[in-house]
Amino acid sequence: MKELQFSIEINAPADHVWFVLWDKFAYKKWANVFYEGCFYQGELVEGTEIRFLGPNGDGMHSIVKSVVPNESVLFLHQGDIVNGEKITTPWQNAREHYTLTSNGNTTKITVLHDVIEEYVGYMEEKFPQGLALVKENAENLKIHLEAEIHAPIEKVWECATVPHHIQQWNYASADWHCPQATNDLQVGGDFSYTMAAKDESFSFDLSGKFTQIDAPHTLAYTLADGRKVALLLCQSEGVTHVLQHFEPESENALDLQKAGWGNILENLKKHCELG
Repeated sequence: MKELQFSIEINAPADHVWFVLWDKFAYKKWANVFYEGCFYQGELVEGTEIRFLGPNGDGMHSIVKSVVPNESVLFLHQGDIVNGEKITTPWQNAREHYTLTSNGNTTKITVLHDVIEEYVGYMEEKFPQGLALVKENAENLKIHLEAEIHAPIEKVWECATVPHHIQQWNYASADWHCPQATNDLQVGGDFSYTMAAKDESFSFDLSGKFTQIDAPHTLAYTLADGRKVALLLCQSEGVTHVLQHFEPESENALDLQKAGWGNILENLKKHCELG
């Protein structure tokens, strides 16, 4: 077993880097350099099992030995998974340790990785490639959401773009609503959607300009604060697949922002499927 060390400096705050490393959608984007279609199952909770898998379900099982969000996580790899079965290997308890060191809006990732000799060359080639993608994605962070809507793509497009439909789903929790929505659905056109607490304690307008419209597939816009958002639709066997990505703001935690936008997308799904 040989200990390898990799590091990279990233011009982004630690929470952005951590999100790119371990958000399950974002993880796939950089970890694919090791194995196309790879993903992980489990949560970053100390003492729990986590599985790093390929698209066929084979991979390895590990233990989250320690974790401090936005700072460090240590995995102890326990063995392989083949055909759904755990296999103990001679490299049991091999370490893979990520440390994030923050200096304002700059973050350094350091990775210590125990690797068996036959994979040293492979890891020395692939790990810098993966970390380069982490750097690129963290410095240009977009949060991604996915949904499968059991409705024709034309109906999903209508529900996503027509104001009286937007009022039915454009809110993040049941104690909020969208009392007003207006838009000029053309490139350069303005939109404004009011999001308000039902008890009238608070409200704000989500507004901006449309930058790309390709009905019924692509809707992109820039918010009033300059952040970019896109909604991408495609249809397969009667199901509309939706991919949404947005640039986060700086005041709220990234997980909170993802949850809020995710709830809104789930409301769109329900509205399309029930309407």
